[in-house]
Amino acid sequence: MTTRTEPTYIHNFVLQCVFYVPMIIGYLIGLFFSESWLILALLAQFFVGCSQVLSSIYYSIKYDIEHQKKYLAVAIVYILFLFLLSIIANHFIALVLFVCLIPVGMATWYNYNLYVRGQAIKKEHKKDYGNHDETILDDLSLF
Repeated sequence: MTTRTEPTYIHNFVLQCVFYVPMIIGYLIGLFFSESWLILALLAQFFVGCSQVLSSIYYSIKYDIEHQKKYLAVAIVYILFLFLLSIIANHFIALVLFVCLIPVGMATWYNYNLYVRGQAIKKEHKKDYGNHDETILDDLSLF
């Protein structure tokens, strides 16, 4: 098992934000100005969910991180519940709650957790190495 580094968190956070930010903007514009933006927000939400589930699968296998496994379990249960809900219910409140609000909450929690863990690793790195970044060339004696 390897440990995640600060760049790993940064790359994953940036990748998640590529879909997350347009989703939030689409929902805000759709709710307050033009309802046609809601379709774009739902499309972005689909990609947010896919990228987060794939990220959780990859990182829980490669790095054996407990919160990734918990998120993955919740996401799988949610997907199964959403499938069952689509079969038995057609209420507007259920659609808004289970298609919009819960996934946005899960995505927000995932991105927040990713950001906080990345910042913790960054502080730990600065504590261990000071305010400068060392490279492999710093360890080599050239002369």
